[in-house]
Amino acid sequence: MNAQERLQRQLVAAVTSAKPRVPEAGRLLWRWFGELHDARGYGMTGPNPISFAEIEAWARLRRLPLQPHHVEILRAMDAAWIEAAQKRSAPGAPPAAARTTDQKINPAAFDAVFG
Repeated sequence: MNAQERLQRQLVAAVTSAKPRVPEAGRLLWRWFGELHDARGYGMTGPNPISFAEIEAWARLRRLPLQPHHVEILRAMDAAWIEAAQKRSAPGAPPAAARTTDQKINPAAFDAVFG
């Protein structure tokens, strides 16, 4: 295992921990992930992953020369955070796409949602 893989493993562990221990070598990536995470979008099924386009636009605005391994680590941290968030959301509950309801929708409710 090289240093980059070890750093990625440590940062992924920190993202999913209640009391994160961020390695000194990963503090900059941790701060970058925090900035990207703060701008995260949410959909009907929960948090959306941080896309390559969002990372690229953010790095351009911040004038940061991101390398491919930085993006790889940020994406791994994001995937771990989303997985942990889904596990925390509702233990034992089916995924949002599988949930159904017995309530009927009326025209006014439909128009309120879809215009």
